[in-house]
Parts: sequence; C-alpha cells; structure tokens
Amino acid sequence: MTTVVRTFAGLWMGPGTQRRLLRALVAMLVVAASAFPLVWVSQQGYILLLAGLAGLVGALVLLRRPLVGQLGVVVLNMATPFRVELGGTRFDLGFLLLGLMTGVFALAVLRVPRKRPVPSGPVYAAGAMVVVALLALASGGLPWLSFGEPAPLTAQAAGTAIFVLSAAAFLMGTVYFAEGRGLVWVTGVFLALGALVISARYSVELARLLRTAIPPGAVGSLFWTWWAALGTAQGLFNHRLSRPLRGALVLLSLAIVVAHLFLGNGWVSGWLPPLAAIGVILWAGFPRLRLPILLAALFVGLLGAQTLYERYLLENNEYSLLTRLEAWRILGEIIRANP
Repeated sequence: MTTVVRTFAGLWMGPGTQRRLLRALVAMLVVAASAFPLVWVSQQGYILLLAGLAGLVGALVLLRRPLVGQLGVVVLNMATPFRVELGGTRFDLGFLLLGLMTGVFALAVLRVPRKRPVPSGPVYAAGAMVVVALLALASGGLPWLSFGEPAPLTAQAAGTAIFVLSAAAFLMGTVYFAEGRGLVWVTGVFLALGALVISARYSVELARLLRTAIPPGAVGSLFWTWWAALGTAQGLFNHRLSRPLRGALVLLSLAIVVAHLFLGNGWVSGWLPPLAAIGVILWAGFPRLRLPILLAALFVGLLGAQTLYERYLLENNEYSLLTRLEAWRILGEIIRANP
C-alpha cells in the first residue's frame, strides 16, 4: 500500500511532500479506524468522515498543484450529475471543491506573501462585494417584518457562500492565472466540454448520452453566454490556434444562437444574451465594421421588428417579459425615492 501511494505521489510532489503525505494518510487511516465504531450506525456520519478525509487529501494536492483544483471545478460543475448531502443540504461537488480551494488559498496567502493578490480596483470591488454579502447575512436574521419570517439560516448561508466563493475564485484567478498556463488549460477544458453540449442540441443520440452526465442547472443562460463570448473571441483573435479550430469555435458560437432561436422555441435567455456577447466582441475587435454592423442591425430590425417581437418576445415569453418590466418599474421607483 505504501509503495502504491508513494508512486502516485511521485507524479505530483517532491520527496519531502511525499513523506508528509504518507504521514498524513497514516494518521487519517488511524482516525478512520478508531471512529468507525462511533459512526457505523449512521450513514450520514460515515459520509461526513469520508468527506473530511477526502478534504485533507485534496488540500495536500491543491497546495502543490493548484491547477488540479481549477480544472476540477470546471469538470465537476459540468460532468457530475449527483450531489453530496451534508447536514441536510445537498451540495454540488464543484461547489465543495471551490470551498476547499478557498481555504487552501487562504493558507497559501498567509504563508507566501508573493501569492497575495495585487491591490487594484477589481480586487477592492471583490472585497466590497464580500463585505456587503456578510452584512446582508447578518441583517437577514433580524425581524424586519412582524408578519413574516426570515429564510432558514442554512439557505441564507448558502446564498452568502455563492458571493464569497465567487469573489475567492476571482482572487485566485489573479494569482494562479498570472503566468497564463492555467488560464489556457481552464479555457480549453471549458470550451471542449461546452462543444459537446452544443453539439447535443443537434444530435438526439448525443443529447441522450449527456443527459445523465450533466448536473441540473449546469447548462443555463449564463453558460451559453460565456461559451459564445469565449468561443467567438478565441476563434477571431487567438492566432496561435489552427484555422480549422478557430473556424469551428466561431461556428459553434453561432450555433448557440441558431439552436435557441429556431430549435428551442425562441427561448429569449438562450439566444439574446449570446447574440449580444458576439455583437460586443465584433464591435470591440473590428472598429471598421461598426458602421456596417449597425446599419445591418437597423435594417433587419426595421424589416422584422413586428415578427421578432410577436414570435420571440411575446410568444411563450409574455409572462416573463411582463414580470421583468414590472420589476424594473418598481426598482426605478425605489431608486428614485432612495438612490
């Protein structure tokens, strides 16, 4: 057993780290063996124990190879259909991994000052977002309304964790992506997995195969918008890629718009944001084409405005459109009364 662990660790770590890993594994096995009689009657307790052991091993790997965690978040968020239930709450594996990465990153920042994010406007903005989220969590338990009850603390904490971990992921990116290699790998893996998802929109067999692998909620409006933006930008401006690959990325980005505009019952959130992302990239990357793009958009809009409005904005989307307009109106009144 020791030989197998040492061989596996040699692929990732130096001799000193290997020895520390072996000592940690032995300690964890002793803890697991001693704690087993206490938790064998409780499946939930044993799952918590295994999760703790996996977290310790994962932390050791992440300290040495942060890129493993970055790639793991992308893969787990897109290719794991099951969730882990801890304390009565179900968590995606990618969410748990990002939490582990945040803890490891905090330890690394304390130990190695050069791994700290460079002070800048975006970094301060991320910190401000975390502060606001924590203040919202603190005030969420106060009885603001006598006739209502606040949301459960677990739900509030999970919502706050989304903001905190999002800011942590951004800060980790400023450090780990500084050399560019990690960003290349993460972008490549995301585009490759996304290309399969896009192709499944045009293939029934592929869609049936991926249906069991993609976790619920992983493929939504934000996913299509991100992929269209990244795919278009890489296809148009990354000259280190081969021409066939660049062309395929651009075609797949356009396929997102086509799939949701004509094959997805005109799902507005599926085609309008990706189309806007593609338009912004073209506008920023090709200044000479701005006037032709603007004229073409006005021409198409004038000719088909009525059809576009009735078919893709009202049909099957009337309730969504009306509720959003009403929400904007209420928000405008609130801002006007208290900016």
